[in-house]
Amino acid sequence: MGTMFLAAEAAHHEAGPLFYLFGLEVTSEITTEWAILGIIVLLTFAVARNLRRIPRGLQTGMELLVNLIIDTVVAPSIGSRQKAIKYLPFLGTLFIFIIVSNYLGLLPGAGHLPGFKPPTSAISVTAALAILAFIAT
Repeated sequence: MGTMFLAAEAAHHEAGPLFYLFGLEVTSEITTEWAILGIIVLLTFAVARNLRRIPRGLQTGMELLVNLIIDTVVAPSIGSRQKAIKYLPFLGTLFIFIIVSNYLGLLPGAGHLPGFKPPTSAISVTAALAILAFIAT
């Protein structure tokens, strides 16, 4: 009985592609990755569309997030705030993408609903992020 459950669970996680796009497999990890990237891009455009010298609303929140990432994540790793600001676009984007992907795994149904699986659960996404970080370094 226990082996049947494990086999069924393994088959459930290896469901295969949802569909094909230009001959390439599109899996649940990829659709979730597209959703995360879409949200990041839309949020960025919404904030950057109406930048003000004295921030209000969403711009205030985004500036707080950027400063938090600079001061607590990037600057301690690199050594100075100046260098952190220089590398912030790449490292900040990686940080936001990875943390959102990991937190998606905590939501109910993550990994069990078709089209909804945290991207960082796939070794290919993790390897691609590692290769990008290696090349950037």
